[in-house]
Amino acid sequence: MDQASEAYSKLIKEYTGFEMPGEYWLLHHILPDSIMYVPSYLLAAIRAFELEIYMQSKFGNTWWKEKEAGRVLKEIMKPEQK
Repeated sequence: MDQASEAYSKLIKEYTGFEMPGEYWLLHHILPDSIMYVPSYLLAAIRAFELEIYMQSKFGNTWWKEKEAGRVLKEIMKPEQK
């Protein structure tokens, strides 16, 4: 748990510029209906937006209609990918 908290703290700083205790990721389990976004949601939203920008730059604004985009997404999302 300590390692996960440390990782979240580093990721939050890297992606948002905010310093936040990494332990806040634990709130995901107790605040699912809260208006406060817990770090895991915040990081997921940032990464999803980055992916959307990447796909738009590669395939255009209607990237979701391109068959090749689906193949690229499958490759990007393989477990061994970074």
